[in-house]
Amino acid sequence: SKSKHNGVDPGQMFKEYGIDSTRLLMLGSVAPTSQRNWDDATFPGVLNWQHKLWLTVQEFRKARSEAETLQIPADIAAAEASLRDSRNYYLRGITMSYQVTHQFNRVISKMQGLTGDIRRFGAEYKAHCVEFERALAMQVVALAPIAPHFSAELWAGLATSAGLKTTSEFNWSRPAHLQTWPCLDSDYKRELTCSVNMAVKDTLKISQDQLEQMTESSATKLALSSSEVRLYTDQSPVLQTRLKIYPGLCAVVVHTKIH
Repeated sequence: SKSKHNGVDPGQMFKEYGIDSTRLLMLGSVAPTSQRNWDDATFPGVLNWQHKLWLTVQEFRKARSEAETLQIPADIAAAEASLRDSRNYYLRGITMSYQVTHQFNRVISKMQGLTGDIRRFGAEYKAHCVEFERALAMQVVALAPIAPHFSAELWAGLATSAGLKTTSEFNWSRPAHLQTWPCLDSDYKRELTCSVNMAVKDTLKISQDQLEQMTESSATKLALSSSEVRLYTDQSPVLQTRLKIYPGLCAVVVHTKIH
Protein backbone atom coordinates (compact mmCIF):
# COMPACT_ATOMS: atom_id res chain seq x y z
CA SER A 1 0.00 0.00 0.00
CA LYS A 2 1.38 3.42 -0.94
CA SER A 3 -0.38 5.16 1.94
CA LYS A 4 0.99 2.70 4.53
CA HIS A 5 4.47 2.76 2.99
CA ASN A 6 4.75 -1.02 3.42
CA GLY A 7 5.81 -1.83 -0.13
CA VAL A 8 9.15 -3.25 -1.25
CA ASP A 9 11.74 -0.64 -2.23
CA PRO A 10 12.81 -1.50 -5.83
CA GLY A 11 16.10 0.35 -5.37
CA GLN A 12 17.03 -1.86 -2.44
CA MET A 13 16.15 -4.97 -4.44
CA PHE A 14 18.34 -3.81 -7.34
CA LYS A 15 21.26 -3.24 -4.97
CA GLU A 16 20.88 -6.64 -3.35
CA TYR A 17 20.00 -8.85 -6.33
CA GLY A 18 20.54 -6.81 -9.51
CA ILE A 19 17.95 -5.81 -12.11
CA ASP A 20 17.72 -9.14 -13.95
CA SER A 21 17.41 -11.26 -10.82
CA THR A 22 14.76 -8.91 -9.42
CA ARG A 23 12.81 -9.17 -12.68
CA LEU A 24 13.05 -12.97 -12.61
CA LEU A 25 11.90 -13.00 -8.99
CA MET A 26 8.88 -10.91 -9.93
CA LEU A 27 7.99 -12.97 -13.00
CA GLY A 28 8.73 -16.36 -11.47
CA SER A 29 6.31 -16.30 -8.57
CA VAL A 30 2.88 -15.82 -10.18
CA ALA A 31 1.22 -15.35 -13.56
CA PRO A 32 1.00 -11.73 -14.84
CA THR A 33 -2.77 -11.51 -14.21
CA SER A 34 -2.66 -12.96 -10.69
CA GLN A 35 -2.62 -10.97 -7.46
CA ARG A 36 0.92 -10.63 -6.15
CA ASN A 37 2.11 -10.74 -2.57
CA TRP A 38 5.86 -10.24 -2.28
CA ASP A 39 7.32 -13.40 -0.80
CA ASP A 40 10.98 -14.00 0.02
CA ALA A 41 10.35 -17.74 -0.31
CA THR A 42 10.64 -17.46 -4.12
CA PHE A 43 14.20 -16.12 -3.94
CA PRO A 44 16.19 -19.34 -3.35
CA GLY A 45 14.65 -21.22 -6.30
CA VAL A 46 15.35 -18.50 -8.87
CA LEU A 47 18.79 -17.57 -7.52
CA ASN A 48 19.89 -21.22 -7.31
CA TRP A 49 18.76 -21.78 -10.89
CA GLN A 50 20.76 -18.76 -12.09
CA HIS A 51 23.79 -20.11 -10.26
CA LYS A 52 23.36 -23.56 -11.85
CA LEU A 53 23.01 -22.05 -15.31
CA TRP A 54 26.15 -19.95 -14.78
CA LEU A 55 28.03 -23.06 -13.60
CA THR A 56 26.82 -25.01 -16.63
CA VAL A 57 28.31 -22.45 -19.01
CA GLN A 58 31.61 -22.45 -17.11
CA GLU A 59 31.71 -26.27 -17.09
CA PHE A 60 30.94 -26.30 -20.82
CA ARG A 61 33.82 -23.91 -21.52
CA LYS A 62 36.21 -26.03 -19.45
CA ALA A 63 35.09 -29.28 -21.11
CA ARG A 64 35.49 -27.86 -24.62
CA SER A 65 38.97 -26.57 -23.81
CA GLU A 66 39.93 -30.07 -22.59
CA ALA A 67 38.05 -32.02 -25.29
CA GLU A 68 41.18 -33.77 -26.58
CA THR A 69 41.76 -35.32 -23.16
CA LEU A 70 38.14 -36.41 -22.65
CA GLN A 71 37.06 -39.70 -24.20
CA ILE A 72 34.00 -39.79 -26.45
CA PRO A 73 31.28 -41.58 -24.44
CA ALA A 74 30.24 -45.03 -25.66
CA ASP A 75 26.57 -44.03 -25.42
CA ILE A 76 26.96 -40.67 -27.14
CA ALA A 77 24.22 -41.45 -29.70
CA ALA A 78 21.69 -42.08 -26.92
CA ALA A 79 22.84 -38.94 -25.11
CA GLU A 80 22.44 -36.86 -28.28
CA ALA A 81 18.90 -38.20 -28.74
CA SER A 82 17.98 -37.46 -25.13
CA LEU A 83 19.38 -33.92 -25.28
CA ARG A 84 17.66 -33.29 -28.61
CA ASP A 85 14.33 -34.40 -27.19
CA SER A 86 14.78 -32.19 -24.11
CA ARG A 87 15.66 -29.19 -26.24
CA ASN A 88 12.56 -29.57 -28.42
CA TYR A 89 10.23 -30.34 -25.52
CA TYR A 90 11.24 -27.31 -23.48
CA LEU A 91 11.54 -24.98 -26.48
CA ARG A 92 7.96 -25.83 -27.42
CA GLY A 93 6.72 -24.92 -23.93
CA ILE A 94 8.87 -21.80 -23.64
CA THR A 95 7.70 -20.45 -27.00
CA MET A 96 4.06 -21.20 -26.18
CA SER A 97 4.34 -19.37 -22.84
CA TYR A 98 6.06 -16.36 -24.40
CA GLN A 99 3.95 -15.93 -27.52
CA VAL A 100 0.49 -17.29 -26.70
CA THR A 101 -0.31 -17.53 -22.98
CA HIS A 102 2.15 -14.82 -21.80
CA GLN A 103 2.74 -16.80 -18.61
CA PHE A 104 6.32 -15.79 -17.88
CA ASN A 105 6.37 -17.83 -14.68
CA ARG A 106 5.90 -20.87 -16.95
CA VAL A 107 8.81 -19.69 -19.11
CA ILE A 108 11.05 -19.68 -16.04
CA SER A 109 9.71 -23.04 -14.87
CA LYS A 110 10.45 -24.62 -18.26
CA MET A 111 13.95 -23.15 -18.29
CA GLN A 112 14.62 -24.53 -14.83
CA GLY A 113 13.53 -27.94 -16.11
CA LEU A 114 15.85 -27.74 -19.11
CA THR A 115 18.81 -26.71 -16.94
CA GLY A 116 18.16 -29.70 -14.70
CA ASP A 117 17.97 -32.04 -17.69
CA ILE A 118 21.23 -30.99 -19.32
CA ARG A 119 23.16 -30.87 -16.04
CA ARG A 120 22.76 -34.64 -15.77
CA PHE A 121 25.48 -35.00 -18.42
CA GLY A 122 29.12 -34.95 -17.40
CA ALA A 123 32.19 -33.27 -18.87
CA GLU A 124 32.74 -35.84 -21.64
CA TYR A 125 29.23 -35.14 -22.99
CA LYS A 126 29.70 -31.38 -22.74
CA ALA A 127 32.93 -31.75 -24.70
CA HIS A 128 31.60 -33.89 -27.55
CA CYS A 129 27.78 -33.61 -27.80
CA VAL A 130 26.45 -31.22 -30.43
CA GLU A 131 22.99 -31.40 -28.86
CA PHE A 132 24.33 -30.26 -25.49
CA GLU A 133 25.67 -27.14 -27.16
CA ARG A 134 22.38 -26.59 -29.02
CA ALA A 135 20.28 -26.97 -25.86
CA LEU A 136 22.47 -24.67 -23.78
CA ALA A 137 22.68 -21.99 -26.49
CA MET A 138 18.92 -22.17 -27.07
CA GLN A 139 18.29 -21.60 -23.38
CA VAL A 140 20.52 -18.53 -23.25
CA VAL A 141 18.83 -17.04 -26.33
CA ALA A 142 15.37 -17.75 -24.87
CA LEU A 143 16.39 -16.10 -21.60
CA ALA A 144 17.34 -12.81 -23.29
CA PRO A 145 13.83 -11.21 -23.35
CA ILE A 146 13.41 -11.40 -19.57
CA ALA A 147 17.02 -11.30 -18.33
CA PRO A 148 19.02 -9.48 -21.03
CA HIS A 149 22.08 -8.63 -18.92
CA PHE A 150 22.46 -12.11 -17.44
CA SER A 151 21.86 -13.66 -20.85
CA ALA A 152 24.52 -11.40 -22.41
CA GLU A 153 27.09 -12.52 -19.84
CA LEU A 154 26.26 -16.19 -20.42
CA TRP A 155 26.40 -15.72 -24.19
CA ALA A 156 29.80 -14.04 -23.99
CA GLY A 157 31.08 -17.15 -22.23
CA LEU A 158 29.51 -19.51 -24.76
CA ALA A 159 30.62 -17.53 -27.81
CA THR A 160 34.27 -17.64 -26.76
CA SER A 161 34.28 -21.37 -25.99
CA ALA A 162 36.63 -23.65 -27.91
CA GLY A 163 35.37 -26.06 -30.56
CA LEU A 164 31.88 -24.67 -31.17
CA LYS A 165 29.92 -27.02 -33.44
CA THR A 166 26.81 -24.95 -34.23
CA THR A 167 28.21 -22.11 -36.35
CA SER A 168 25.49 -22.68 -38.98
CA GLU A 169 22.70 -22.39 -36.39
CA PHE A 170 23.93 -19.47 -34.28
CA ASN A 171 25.77 -16.33 -35.27
CA TRP A 172 28.34 -16.36 -32.49
CA SER A 173 29.63 -12.90 -33.39
CA ARG A 174 26.26 -11.33 -32.53
CA PRO A 175 24.77 -10.92 -29.02
CA ALA A 176 22.10 -13.26 -27.66
CA HIS A 177 19.21 -10.81 -28.06
CA LEU A 178 19.92 -10.47 -31.80
CA GLN A 179 19.92 -14.20 -32.51
CA THR A 180 17.13 -15.73 -34.58
CA TRP A 181 14.55 -17.34 -32.32
CA PRO A 182 15.28 -21.10 -32.10
CA CYS A 183 13.06 -23.48 -34.06
CA LEU A 184 11.84 -26.98 -33.33
CA ASP A 185 13.63 -29.67 -35.31
CA SER A 186 11.72 -30.66 -38.44
CA ASP A 187 11.57 -34.35 -37.45
CA TYR A 188 10.48 -33.68 -33.85
CA LYS A 189 7.28 -35.57 -33.14
CA ARG A 190 4.31 -33.40 -32.22
CA GLU A 191 0.90 -34.46 -30.95
CA LEU A 192 -2.15 -33.66 -33.05
CA THR A 193 -5.15 -33.72 -30.74
CA CYS A 194 -8.36 -34.80 -32.48
CA SER A 195 -11.58 -33.59 -30.86
CA VAL A 196 -15.19 -34.26 -31.79
CA ASN A 197 -17.72 -31.79 -30.41
CA MET A 198 -15.05 -30.43 -28.02
CA ALA A 199 -14.23 -33.86 -26.55
CA VAL A 200 -10.77 -35.34 -27.23
CA LYS A 201 -11.08 -38.69 -29.02
CA ASP A 202 -7.54 -39.43 -30.22
CA THR A 203 -3.98 -38.09 -30.31
CA LEU A 204 -1.86 -38.67 -33.41
CA LYS A 205 1.92 -38.33 -33.76
CA ILE A 206 3.18 -36.14 -36.61
CA SER A 207 6.50 -34.46 -37.33
CA GLN A 208 7.06 -30.72 -36.99
CA ASP A 209 7.73 -30.62 -40.75
CA GLN A 210 4.34 -32.23 -41.45
CA LEU A 211 2.68 -29.79 -39.09
CA GLU A 212 4.18 -26.76 -40.83
CA GLN A 213 2.79 -27.95 -44.17
CA MET A 214 -0.58 -28.98 -42.80
CA THR A 215 -3.79 -27.38 -44.02
CA GLU A 216 -7.25 -27.64 -42.53
CA SER A 217 -8.15 -30.08 -45.30
CA SER A 218 -5.17 -32.38 -44.72
CA ALA A 219 -5.64 -32.19 -40.94
CA THR A 220 -9.30 -33.17 -41.28
CA LYS A 221 -8.38 -36.08 -43.55
CA LEU A 222 -5.80 -37.27 -41.02
CA ALA A 223 -8.24 -36.95 -38.12
CA LEU A 224 -10.94 -38.85 -40.00
CA SER A 225 -8.46 -41.67 -40.65
CA SER A 226 -8.52 -42.39 -36.91
CA SER A 227 -10.82 -45.25 -35.95
CA GLU A 228 -11.49 -43.50 -32.62
CA VAL A 229 -12.74 -40.39 -34.41
CA ARG A 230 -14.76 -42.38 -36.95
CA LEU A 231 -16.74 -44.01 -34.14
CA TYR A 232 -18.49 -40.65 -33.90
CA THR A 233 -18.26 -39.19 -37.41
CA ASP A 234 -19.60 -42.34 -39.09
CA GLN A 235 -22.81 -41.90 -37.13
CA SER A 236 -23.26 -38.16 -37.64
CA PRO A 237 -22.43 -35.91 -40.60
CA VAL A 238 -19.48 -33.55 -40.18
CA LEU A 239 -20.72 -29.96 -40.10
CA GLN A 240 -17.49 -28.05 -39.55
CA THR A 241 -13.78 -28.56 -38.89
CA ARG A 242 -11.12 -26.22 -37.51
CA LEU A 243 -7.35 -26.51 -37.27
CA LYS A 244 -5.59 -24.82 -34.36
CA ILE A 245 -1.80 -24.58 -34.36
CA TYR A 246 0.23 -22.95 -31.59
CA PRO A 247 3.90 -23.43 -30.64
CA GLY A 248 2.94 -25.82 -27.84
CA LEU A 249 -0.37 -27.15 -29.12
CA CYS A 250 -1.90 -28.42 -32.34
CA ALA A 251 -5.46 -29.66 -32.64
CA VAL A 252 -8.12 -30.41 -35.21
CA VAL A 253 -11.66 -29.84 -33.97
CA VAL A 254 -14.53 -31.65 -35.67
CA HIS A 255 -18.14 -30.59 -35.15
CA THR A 256 -20.83 -33.09 -36.06
CA LYS A 257 -24.58 -32.99 -35.98
CA ILE A 258 -25.74 -33.99 -32.51
CA HIS A 259 -28.78 -36.23 -32.47
